[in-house]
Amino acid sequence: MNKTWKTFLNDSKNYDLSSFIVKKELNPKFWSNNNELDPEIREKLLEIAVEFFNSLEVEGIQLDDITLTGSLSNYNWSEFSDVDLHILVDFDSLDIDIDTLKDYFRAKQTVWNKKHDIMIRGHEVEIYVQDTNEPHAATAVYSILNDDWDIEPSQVDPKIDFKSINAKANFLMAEIDKACEMYCDKEYQKTIVYVEKMREKLRKFRKAGLDTGGEFSVENLSFKVLRRNGYLKKLSDLATKAYDKAMSMDGNYKEHWKKFQEELEEDYQQAVKSKHSSGKKELIGGGEEPNSAPYVKKPSYKRGNPPVGYAGS
Repeated sequence: MNKTWKTFLNDSKNYDLSSFIVKKELNPKFWSNNNELDPEIREKLLEIAVEFFNSLEVEGIQLDDITLTGSLSNYNWSEFSDVDLHILVDFDSLDIDIDTLKDYFRAKQTVWNKKHDIMIRGHEVEIYVQDTNEPHAATAVYSILNDDWDIEPSQVDPKIDFKSINAKANFLMAEIDKACEMYCDKEYQKTIVYVEKMREKLRKFRKAGLDTGGEFSVENLSFKVLRRNGYLKKLSDLATKAYDKAMSMDGNYKEHWKKFQEELEEDYQQAVKSKHSSGKKELIGGGEEPNSAPYVKKPSYKRGNPPVGYAGS
């Protein structure tokens, strides 16, 4: 089972990156023709941000701003875009070690984002605590608090290195697959350590891309590919499962293992199904010759039924 899954992943070399292409207008579900944020959305985002800020419970903390950034504030939005809601706090004003603050805020936002599944017109809300003094590489930032643009979006035609994005995404997927193999080999403590290192690596990887190349950098867009194809969630789920197994003393391990295999099989089948049509078109539908007798009909691109008596049917 694990070999089959790995083989499929290794064959998945290309991804649909068309959603990264710049649009001619901001998302009309959020913005008016004058690039003004929908008042109802602004009020809801304010409510969400204030409730989260109040939950931080840090003495002396003050709210400097609430901003909307990321692709939904720019022309590179897509159906996959999150509502990137940033809570701005001056870390220097708090009598707490900076690294401790970052770890604490990261933990709080991670818990909040996992606990909640808030959708704003089809887009999921993601909260992030940002240091007011931290340089931010965003090319568009809207102040929810002040109801005005801090950085207005500009319609540019960036050069996107699709080939490098595919290569980087596949490399990172292979790294995450290693964690899956550790888990399958019941090396739970090793899996926990590896996953944490991988998470930190991904954070630095994306930040480096944003700092040097901005939102359209290979690093940032590769990170988004992993988020869209479910690999970041797979990494997070793996950390939880490995920790639970490492801390357990009793339990029906065979039953847990069976469930995990079923989850892998389901993911595999869904991925195969989604790729089958495009793959078949590429193999048998890409020719330029017209159909002629006796082959006057185009072939079906649907998956065929397995032969009678096939064990997997």
